[in-house]
Formats: sequence, C-alpha cells, structure tokens
Amino acid sequence: MDRGRRFIHMCLLSGLAAGLTYYILNGSDIFIKKPRLLLLAQGPSGQVPELFVDDGRGYFSPELKAVGTTADLVSQGYVLELPDVPLALRLRLDLGQEAAAWHIRGLVWSGPQYERTWTADTLFPRLQPLRDIEHLKLKNDSILVTTSGEDPALEILLPDLPGFWHFIRTPSAWNPPALLAALWVGLVTALWVHFFFEKIWFQNENLVWALLFAAFLGLPWCVMWGEPKLELTPAVRRENRRLAPLPRWEWDSLFTLPDRWTAYFEDHFGLKSFLAGWDARYKYSLLKSSPKPFEVAIGRGGWLFSRDTSLMRDFLHHEKMPASVMRRIRDNLEFLQLWLSRRGIRFFVFIAHNKHSIYPQYLPAALQHQGRPSIYEQWKQYMIDSSFVLPIDAGDELRQAAQHAEVFYPFDTHWNFHGGLLATRKLLFYLRRDFPQIPELHDSLFRWVPLDEKNADLARKIALQDVLHNREHQPSFRHNPSHPLPPPDFPHVPLLQPTLCYSVDNPALPRLLMYRDSFTNLMIPYLSACFSRSVFLWTHAIDPLSILQEKPDVVVLEIAEQHIRNLASIKTSVFQKYDAQPTQNH
Repeated sequence: MDRGRRFIHMCLLSGLAAGLTYYILNGSDIFIKKPRLLLLAQGPSGQVPELFVDDGRGYFSPELKAVGTTADLVSQGYVLELPDVPLALRLRLDLGQEAAAWHIRGLVWSGPQYERTWTADTLFPRLQPLRDIEHLKLKNDSILVTTSGEDPALEILLPDLPGFWHFIRTPSAWNPPALLAALWVGLVTALWVHFFFEKIWFQNENLVWALLFAAFLGLPWCVMWGEPKLELTPAVRRENRRLAPLPRWEWDSLFTLPDRWTAYFEDHFGLKSFLAGWDARYKYSLLKSSPKPFEVAIGRGGWLFSRDTSLMRDFLHHEKMPASVMRRIRDNLEFLQLWLSRRGIRFFVFIAHNKHSIYPQYLPAALQHQGRPSIYEQWKQYMIDSSFVLPIDAGDELRQAAQHAEVFYPFDTHWNFHGGLLATRKLLFYLRRDFPQIPELHDSLFRWVPLDEKNADLARKIALQDVLHNREHQPSFRHNPSHPLPPPDFPHVPLLQPTLCYSVDNPALPRLLMYRDSFTNLMIPYLSACFSRSVFLWTHAIDPLSILQEKPDVVVLEIAEQHIRNLASIKTSVFQKYDAQPTQNH
C-alpha cells in the first residue's frame, strides 16, 4: 500500500478514536467541575453557614458541603455546593444558629467556565439584613456582621442574578482533561496504524473497510460537535435560555433519545453562535437590514425598534379601542380611586410611553402611522372627557428633551436614566400637590457618570449585544439618602421579579406602594429618595392585602403604553369584602 493511502487511513481512524474518547469522557461526570460558592469568612467554631436559593417557589436548603477538605481551604472559609435548579431569583445566607460575630472577606463564585470574586467593599452594598442582624458594617477589608438571634439571615442582592445563575451552571464548551485524553488516544491509534496496518489490511480487509466507513460517518460529527462559547461574561451571552443538555442513556426514556439528540444538535451545532454573530454583523453593518425582521426593525441612524405585534398595531394606528373596553378600564380605576380614598390613600396612574412615540423620526420609512390617534391617545381622551381619574404621562417632556439629548436607549426598548429622571419629575409634580414635603430633584443633586450598557434587549435579540452598546451619562445622586431594606413578603401576589424596598430617614415623607413593569427600573433610583418607605412590586395585579399590609400614603400604578388594555382585567371584586370596615391611613 502506498504511503498516501496509509496516511489517509491513519488520519481517519485516529480521528474516530479521539472523537469517541472525547465524547465518552466529556459525557461522564469524571471531569465536570461542579459550581460552588466559596464564602471567605471567619466565624465561631461549630457554626456553619448555609445558602438558600429562591427559584420562584420560595427559599429551600440545597445540599450543603460544610467545610473544604484541605487545611488551606478551611482557613479561607466555607465551601457551599450550589443546588441543581435552573433558575435563581434570590439568595439568602444563614449565619449559624446562635448569636455571634462574623467577618466576611468576600465571595468566590466558581463554575465550569467562569469564576468571579466579590471583595468586601463590592459585596457590602449588596448584603441586606433579613432578621436577627444587630450590626452590619464595613471595617478595613472585611464585613463585620453581628447576629443577635437563633436564625440570623442576610440576603445577597446580585445584579442580573437569573442570567448569572444560568451562566455559572453552564458546562464548559471544551473539557481540557477529556481533550488531552482524546489527543493521546488519537496519537496512539495513529502510531498503531502506522506500524501494524499493513498486516491487518491483508489479514482482514473487510474489517478495515468497516472501520473506515465508521470514521467517514463519525469524523464530521466529531468536528461539528460542541459549540465554542465565545461569550465570557453573562452580559454578552447569546442565548437567553437554557440549552438542551447532552443526552444520556436512560432506559425509561429510550424512545425519546432521537428527539433529545435532535434538540442537542440544534443547540450545539458547531460554530453556531460564531456564524450567527457574523451573519448578524454582516446584515446590520453592510446590508442595513435586521437579522430578525419580524422581531426587530432597523431604523434611521442604526436605531433598533421592537416589532412586537401588539405594539406595532398600536403605533401604526390600525386599531380602535372598543368603547366597552375603555368603559371597563374607567370603572376599574374609579373603583380603586374611591376604595383607596376612603382609607386616606392617594391613587395615581402613570403611563410609560413607547419608544416609537418619542422617536418617530428614527423609525424606518415603512413604519409611519396613518395620522389617526393611537390606542393610548383614544383612551386618554376618553378618560379626560368622562372620568375623574386622569392618567399621567411624561410624553411632552420626553419629546422636548429628545430634540437635543437621548432619553431612550438606541438599542433597547426602554428609556435611559435621563428619561427615567424626567418621568420621575413629572410624576412627583402631581404627587407634590397632596404632599408638598416631597423634595424636588434639582440638577445640583446629581453628578453625571458615564455608563456603558452591554445587555440591550433589542441588540440581544439579534445577537449583537457585544457590538451594540447603550452609552450614556447617568444622573447619579451625589449623596443618596435612601437605603435598601429587606422586602416584604407578599405570597399571594404574582410577581415577575422580586420585590424592592427602600427607606429614607425622614418620617415626614409619605409612604409609597408602586405596581409597575420594567420601565420603572430606571425611575426607582430617584423615587426611592423621595419617600420614607417605598415598595415596588413588578405586577399590575393590584390587590387589597398588600395595600393593607403596607399602609401606604400613595399608590401608583405604572404601566407601559402598549399594555393599557390589561387594566380592563383588574379584579375589583376582591376589594369589596374589605369595604365593610374601612381603615383610615392617617
């Protein structure tokens, strides 16, 4: 046999052997690095901290590995294994079972392809006492925590926790130990073929052809198997979901194995994210077209706009809101106004404008409305003509400011911090009529801090979040008077995100309870500084129990422009059983 043919056979067989070795080792648990949390802390002997995770159903205790096995690890702190749950909304740290003093130097998150360290100074603002915490202060390079009860607990408020949790648990794209083993097997196979192939070939030619055929089918699969993860931080990851896991042999689900392999291959096709990212860059930069034209529209100046069906039909003014729906919304809001006023509580409805309404000049030429009033404009005029509940919006202020500054993110659906400040000022203008003690947010209170937002939602939809960044100068308080508090528990309220709670050391200020959506995110830094206590619930399901529990002076319902139809579904019947014994708030 000539040398060229022997070389081809050697490459095919060694590639097949290396690919099968890598698949077998990477599919097992031998080399998998389990995600864990290393708590760098010193506490009393015999006391072991525990980590509790809320995945949307409440806190529960994961499997706990008390202390590391080596002396060095013991001296550093405590090793906590992370539970095998796909989602985490909140984290709670329980510090022993007795009153004691703890010194926390930081946290180290370690996962299959990611490791991050939170030092004491960066961790301190994100620790909030839940119960039995007497003192919590930053001293030198550690956080001093003094507990005063049998069940002390701290809540860890990490930014973008759901996305971070998904990333910390994602298996590494390449398994280095398995890859080294596969290369070694491939090398041994190549040497074996080089020295012994001629004898085997002449003795059993059919066996050799069978091996070559298997290599021909298996080698391309091995090349395409496994997708290199180009993203290094959760801010720029391309998949906003959990990818299909590697199928395993399970006799009870053997018949679903083909479907599971199909799902895995579609999610992990070789260079999938790399090719999708370059396809998106090519279409956006050169063709000036959207990689997903039915989800995101490319406007003038490269601005991105959502093509959500309900939002676009509303903006293009194709629809007319039925009179019955407007009447139902009016009746619901008037009922809430009267129910709250009998308890001495003021009620306000604030509407967040869509980006399309503020920046129509950046829309594509094909997306121009027909001159008729939008759904919101129809409903607003109806409420002005027939109701004593008047909706508030900052449309005029935003449009005026938009002539010389950006008040919405170019690559996101929401307003930026500047727009959030303008919206907050407009809302407080109306609240100050009843509560003149609410402070005004003058420009002198803020300093403008450069901000580079790398996780714009519209850019993420077209896989360009690592290219299209929202850059702005954020108005940030020079001295923020508010500080976060442990959030109240409302188990009966369906929440999309955890509750936020803040306080200001000024009892003369009113108390706020706000039902809201994502537009309030960039209003919260400013609203929280104007109330003695402010609670923000991510829901539009107003309910009497949360109101009676919080006893606010002001209830605000914030809702995005395209969602105002949801106000027709407010259940006012649950409020009626509380009408018999109204309680005054003042």
